[in-house]
Amino acid sequence: MARFLKNRSKLMGKAPGSVVFIGKKKMEQSRFRLIQYNQDRCNEVESDNLKQLLKAFDPECVNWLNIDGVHDLQAIELVAQHVGLSPLQTESIANTDQRPRMLDHNKVMAIFLKMLRFDPELVKVSTDQITFILDGHFLITFQENVGSLFDPIRERIRTSSGKLRSSGP
Repeated sequence: MARFLKNRSKLMGKAPGSVVFIGKKKMEQSRFRLIQYNQDRCNEVESDNLKQLLKAFDPECVNWLNIDGVHDLQAIELVAQHVGLSPLQTESIANTDQRPRMLDHNKVMAIFLKMLRFDPELVKVSTDQITFILDGHFLITFQENVGSLFDPIRERIRTSSGKLRSSGP
């Protein structure tokens, strides 16, 4: 169980709401992908420019911004300012050493979950934190690593199978 515990000494002496990455850096550079969809259309963009993707949010669509890499504190702060996250919600995105929970602030809901993966080669269970930020017209997901967890959902959105494209975020 000790392998799941992180060093919290980086938080000592910091003010509440300070954004400090707690965890193991699992990828070198963050990746930003935006999927915008409604009943009639679906558009996907991948870019290195997070500001550009945030400015492209369309109120007529569901805007799903997926960010792989929670070690990028600048990206977390930028998203927090853009969507109006509370300091506690913002701080919790970068802290991968916490229990699953939900924080609601000004109609923006933040959900923090753990995803368990079993590696059969190493015979070891590893964890990744996944964060969902929800509002009426957007979903922002933060993942520690690039993963295929949401690929079936993305494919259903692309092909307009089922009710996903008409169900909102």
